[in-house]
Amino acid sequence: MSALRENLLDLSDVAGSRLLARVQGLTDDEYFWEPEPEVWTVRLSEFGPRIDGSAFPPEPPPFTTLARSPSTTAPRSHSTSWTS
Repeated sequence: MSALRENLLDLSDVAGSRLLARVQGLTDDEYFWEPEPEVWTVRLSEFGPRIDGSAFPPEPPPFTTLARSPSTTAPRSHSTSWTS
């Protein structure tokens, strides 16, 4: 494995570990908190989690929450409950 690839994989592991350590203790209320109206996030519906978004986002694009950041396409996998 090349040194660059190894360094990038190590960096990814460190960043992922830090993020997981910061969100693991959050309650669902904290995780789904919306800092302002009309944010794009993951919302709970009667059918389960629903991710906000659009194929053609408006300009400027809406604020996104941690639950629905541009780099994520699914809700957190370590949630204890979607209904609490």
